Amino acid sequence: MNISLPHFETHLSRPPTSNCQFRCTLCGTSFNIARIRTVDEPFSAAWSIEDPRHFICALDDDDDEEGNDYGDCCTAETGCVWAIRNCQDVRHGTDEQNAPAYKYQFFDMDDGQLPKFGQTLPMGKPLEEKAGRIGIRRVYLEHVAGPGCRCTQGYSGANISLEEMRGCRTGQGLVNDNGDEEAAPDDLECETDSDYFLTGLADCMPFVEIGGTGVSPARHSYDWIEPADPYNDWFEPYMAVPFHPWCFGMYMKLSKLRLGRVEINHLVDYFDNIESYPRQYRDEPDLAVKKAAGESWVHLKGDEWLAANPFYVPKLREILGRAMDTGPSFSPQNGAFERLISLTKITTDPFARFPREILDMIIDNLSTKDIASLRLVSREFYQLPVSLWHRLIQEDMPWLWEVWSDEEPYFWATVTEGDIQQNKGETRYELHEEQIITHTINVDEHLAKWTMPMPTLARTNWFLLPVEPAKDLELSGGVDCIVEDAYIE
Repeated sequence: MNISLPHFETHLSRPPTSNCQFRCTLCGTSFNIARIRTVDEPFSAAWSIEDPRHFICALDDDDDEEGNDYGDCCTAETGCVWAIRNCQDVRHGTDEQNAPAYKYQFFDMDDGQLPKFGQTLPMGKPLEEKAGRIGIRRVYLEHVAGPGCRCTQGYSGANISLEEMRGCRTGQGLVNDNGDEEAAPDDLECETDSDYFLTGLADCMPFVEIGGTGVSPARHSYDWIEPADPYNDWFEPYMAVPFHPWCFGMYMKLSKLRLGRVEINHLVDYFDNIESYPRQYRDEPDLAVKKAAGESWVHLKGDEWLAANPFYVPKLREILGRAMDTGPSFSPQNGAFERLISLTKITTDPFARFPREILDMIIDNLSTKDIASLRLVSREFYQLPVSLWHRLIQEDMPWLWEVWSDEEPYFWATVTEGDIQQNKGETRYELHEEQIITHTINVDEHLAKWTMPMPTLARTNWFLLPVEPAKDLELSGGVDCIVEDAYIE
């Protein structure tokens, strides 16, 4: 796993305005995310913002009209290379074809060798056209990421795995049922209790100028999605509130945590009347979203987590397993830290006068940062019980829902439209186009593979859950800030 940020707590944050791309209404991230594969990945691991069958090419590597630098990568500095994806219209020297030179990239080939499909060529300062050099159309040269890739046209496969990005372009929506929709066998409770239903999935959400796209399956006979853009006043009753299925899955988890139910009517009402809500309900977007937003999404290194499925964190299962593998002598009241070699009593410490029960009551009413500060000023709080982290994790890491929820993941967050098409059930034809009505995926068996083990209160080393992700999942701050030793042994 290359990037492994865990589930982030989603909130209704207002994405920057844009007139060309639809963005998830819950997280603000564009649906038009691109990826640059590494040299050991298949061709299908790369795609452009326009089409999953395309790739980032040499033409995309130029500065745009606004002067944005799209990478300036080279083999010597970043390890990036060009891969030849088509050998048509090869230009030999200066005496062939009348196409403008800017459409070609020139290379010195060994012993008159002709370019081959899939061949990699060094990336660097473009060579001038001259006799003996081979010119390859720039649109056929794929940018392949090296370890230090700086291109912002797509997220580098060196920093985020293909599995983690699976579904980053997939969209879903909520549509008003107009009061005359019959319940479907796979309706969720939140759908039957609201005035809206969930659409099928679209793996390639349209650009704004296109307007809509087909979805699979055709839930409630709705085989088409026309996304709304409530932040730009594009919201009509027939439109769908668009979001990533995984973002809606997180919303469901947090809605149940805070409200005890999944609230849909008020969620859609929020977007339908967004300007009438107080400012505190219309937060500024996350800084990573704000930096990336523009006419096209800017794929910045270090922010790849924006395109990672929070329901798929490969190392989390391993971490949970280590935390739950405690042995017969374990007790949640065990101390979390190694004992100090010497612990000279400091008579000036006012907390030394209190019994342990009072000290525990103090700890039970403090936040993570306050506890960390207290450990710096009093040795009485150097040692803390493992059980303390059960509370801190729930307060500071609510997105780690495996700690407090034994529910299965949201099904639509674990599949893509492509999965539905590969496992299609009942279909129908309308205007000579096939529409998928049902799928053949065994939901229970499928979700069993996606469900994480839920730690038990008495047999889990809760201290490991924030510490191990801090090391393995590149977390910072939060509950792991207590782990720093307050005293020198």
